[in-house]
Formats: sequence, C-alpha cells, structure tokens
Amino acid sequence: MSENTSGFELKPCLKRISRGDRDALKGLYEAYHRRLYIFSLSIVKNHEIAQEVTQEFFLSLMSAKSFREIINPESWLYSAVRYISYRVLQTENKVQKTDIDPYIDTISVTDRYEDSELPEALSLLDDTERQIVVLYVYSGISQKEIAGIIGLPYTRVRTIYRRAADKLRKYYRKEGGINEA
Repeated sequence: MSENTSGFELKPCLKRISRGDRDALKGLYEAYHRRLYIFSLSIVKNHEIAQEVTQEFFLSLMSAKSFREIINPESWLYSAVRYISYRVLQTENKVQKTDIDPYIDTISVTDRYEDSELPEALSLLDDTERQIVVLYVYSGISQKEIAGIIGLPYTRVRTIYRRAADKLRKYYRKEGGINEA
C-alpha cells in the first residue's frame, strides 16, 4: 500500500484515537507506519529493532487517554519515534549494522525506499545527517520542522543537509549512479 498522506487529517485523527477509536488508529497506521519505520531504521540501523520501535509507538497511542495540544502533529510523530528509538538503543544496547540496499537511482523528494531497506549511500552519513536526509527526502518534512524534531537550529539543519547531499553526490559520481547535466 502506498503511503499518501495528502488529505489525511492528523489532528482530528489523534483526538479520535484518544477516545479509543480503533479505526482512527488503523488509518494513522496505514498513513504513517512505513515512514516512521524507515525513520527509526535510520537511527537504530536494525530492521527488528526498528519494527519494535514502530510497534511500541503505535501501541502507546492505543493507551493514550488524551494528547496535549500538539501544534505540529506530524513533527510530534517523528519526535516520539526518535525518542523511542534512542531509548530502545540505550536499554537494549543493540546497535547493529543493517542489511543495506546496494543501489539507489537518485536522491530526490519523490524517492521511496523499496522493501524497507536504506540505500547503501546513506551508510556513509553520520546519524544526524541520515536522520535529516530521511526526514527531508523521504518524508517531505521541511527543514524548519526537522530542526524542531531533532532539536537543532534551522541554519544548522540546512548546513548538515547540504553537506550530506554533497557526500551523496560524491558517492554517486564515484559509483557512476548520477550523470551530470
């Protein structure tokens, strides 16, 4: 199933979930589970742990009685998954390399990761660079929102993204994956 979140009303969905509406939770899961999983995977670098984090996140929503006023619900989703990812890493101490997809055509806003595997090129990036690239490229979240999610100034996120994009361009030129226009 494709994850098209355009037209998905996140705030009302969260309110319905807090009232115990399982259909709302199912709708949220269908709209965001893959993106949240891939974001967690960019942090934990292990498929099983990323699945555990994503599952824990959605299970925690089932038991939530209310949500405080959330100004940006999408950023809140990613922040919560980021928090759980780091907490799980700390408590389980399971930092491992993941099996990595050996190829990606180009980096663009419309790219999607196939079969829940990160591109090999992303393994060249540090954790912060990888998180920013995944949120910006895969999830389409603005760099200002990313700054709020990961707790860095907007200008720093912009700089980190540019440097990460440069690393990826160099990698693709070396591997023959990008043709210069």
